[in-house]
Amino acid sequence: MRRKSLKTTNVYDSHDNLKLNKKYSFDNFIVGEHNKLAHAASLWIVNSSSLESLNPLLIVGEVGLGKTHLVNAIGNKIKTNDPEKNILCISSEIFISNYVESVKKNTRDLFVKFYQSLDVLIIEDFQFFLGKTASQDIILNLFKFLIEKNKQIILTINTTLLNSNNYNEGLLDCIKGGLIVELEKPDFQTRLTFLSNFKFIDNTIIPSDCIEFIAQKLESNLRQLEGFCNYLMTELHFNKNIITLEFTETLIEKHKSKFK
Repeated sequence: MRRKSLKTTNVYDSHDNLKLNKKYSFDNFIVGEHNKLAHAASLWIVNSSSLESLNPLLIVGEVGLGKTHLVNAIGNKIKTNDPEKNILCISSEIFISNYVESVKKNTRDLFVKFYQSLDVLIIEDFQFFLGKTASQDIILNLFKFLIEKNKQIILTINTTLLNSNNYNEGLLDCIKGGLIVELEKPDFQTRLTFLSNFKFIDNTIIPSDCIEFIAQKLESNLRQLEGFCNYLMTELHFNKNIITLEFTETLIEKHKSKFK
């Protein structure tokens, strides 16, 4: 009698927020000096049959620098190459919550077996494991198992929390035994490329001097640029404004004031 797959009988992979985001790919990931090593490492994982030196892959960076885009691009490409691969993308908060629930309901063995069945495990915001002793123990054992089976682990983490003393020493050693790459703030050329490729609604054309001005003034990350572009389109659509350099400057100041 054929044994049923854990994937079809386990509840842990049944939630939409555990799935890969299809909109993220390598094709729409903008590569620049600030992220080229992380991008190269990600492509290595997708194209290489030997993952030992890049396992786990830890992508470090502040909010809005492309961590989520990159890890989903990896998962989506692996899934395209091999649809049978069992891939899970999950936040550390959901992982911890599911683990605590499994202990309460006495289903810990099912929890462990499900995660051991994965080919690729992606965990975002790994900093939420800080101070969670029991969760760190279970994740360390899981990592050891998956690495031994040559299954890929990909993690993202906030820059400022990488070297905290609140991590299990064995867990830190395991992570540092893989590859750690950092995403930095995008340079001007990358910001300019992002804005030039941004799909404005109704095929609106933004003058080049306005594009350059926006790229100069908004330096934090590409998510900030995307938010401003959406704000710009809203202003143009509802208030019937004509985009000029002066209008762009005024709008940037209004937009930035919202986050002070």
